[in-house]
Amino acid sequence: MIGGGAPMRTLVSRNTTTLNDQMSSRRRHIYGFGAVIALALMLVAITVNSIHASQRRKEAEGWQMHTMQVLLTAEKVRSAANAALRGERGYLITADAEFLKPYIVGSRAAPELVSRLRELTQDNAAQRPMTSTLDAQMKRYLDVIERTIALAREGRTAEAVALVKNGEGRRESEALLTLIEGIEREERRLLTERVAGNAVAAKASEYADYALAGLALFFLMIVTWAGVQASKARRHTLDMEEQLRHAATTDELTGLLNRRAFMAALDTEITRSQRSGSPMALALIDLDHFKSVNDRFGHAGGDEVLRRFADTARETMRGGDVIGRLGGEEFAVLMTDTDQIQSGIAGERLRDVVSRRRMALSTGALAPITISVGVAHYHAEEGRDRLILRADEALYDAKDSGRNRTRLAA
Repeated sequence: MIGGGAPMRTLVSRNTTTLNDQMSSRRRHIYGFGAVIALALMLVAITVNSIHASQRRKEAEGWQMHTMQVLLTAEKVRSAANAALRGERGYLITADAEFLKPYIVGSRAAPELVSRLRELTQDNAAQRPMTSTLDAQMKRYLDVIERTIALAREGRTAEAVALVKNGEGRRESEALLTLIEGIEREERRLLTERVAGNAVAAKASEYADYALAGLALFFLMIVTWAGVQASKARRHTLDMEEQLRHAATTDELTGLLNRRAFMAALDTEITRSQRSGSPMALALIDLDHFKSVNDRFGHAGGDEVLRRFADTARETMRGGDVIGRLGGEEFAVLMTDTDQIQSGIAGERLRDVVSRRRMALSTGALAPITISVGVAHYHAEEGRDRLILRADEALYDAKDSGRNRTRLAA
């Protein structure tokens, strides 16, 4: 019995070893299969995550383009309204029907642009009431201008001037601009909200990619690719945001501040002046007889003249002065820390430089240009609109006095 125990123990040992090997092999297969499944799931997760990230990027880009369209259309509405007003004032001053062309173009384009703006903002419940109100406000605004022109056409100039002076047109204009600014502000807020949500989602996606990459070295290249793609998407988003900011604040033709950005700078400087008591002044500038420039050199030549004037203004004004294009051939200069005498001298210096310089166009033609300048020195506790109105009145005084003049507001 004792002699037969050793073979039995050996057999049991072998059977145990075989069983252990089988269990180890089974575990290896299970672990290996599980690893394969885990890696496959990671690949699927990374793929799905990448697809979703791409969709989010496309959505973000789509909303950014949508916002740019809304802001651009709003700016066109503002320009059309200004063109209508410019035509009314020009006709009222000169009684020349030729000056009604901006009014005709602006009054025709404005309703179509308002309708386009309503279509673009239809998806935002907060915008719908504002665009509906904008439609009605635009009609009231154009009605006031149309009444003024009708009086002037009938030879009732005094009544037309009285209608302008009673401020009805200005109030309707201010209400119109307020509505446009409200629509722009809401659109920017909505874009900021969507960009922020997309940024959070993109960051979560990036963390998920890193977590999955930590589980398997094999997918390191995939994770690296996802990281690079996420980084590119982020840079692209930042580039789009910068383009949007640039488009929203810069006049594309001249590189100067556009009307909205200039008005924001003016508001900031007025607040600073009210707080610190530092002097400041506003100059409104209009290129004289610009229509004849377009007629003679074409619109391309006219655009080149506007760019050359912008360059001249940059060279002539101080580095700290803020220069903007308000629309068409209308420009403005914000002169900080400048008293009334200095601001008048600065405006006259720019006028003199422009009048002496014949602008050479790329075609080789020389375009003689003059400007009319209206300068208003800021009065304590004066609002922005009042400051602009005084500068505008000084500008019209300069134009009414024969153009190529600089006039100081009272």
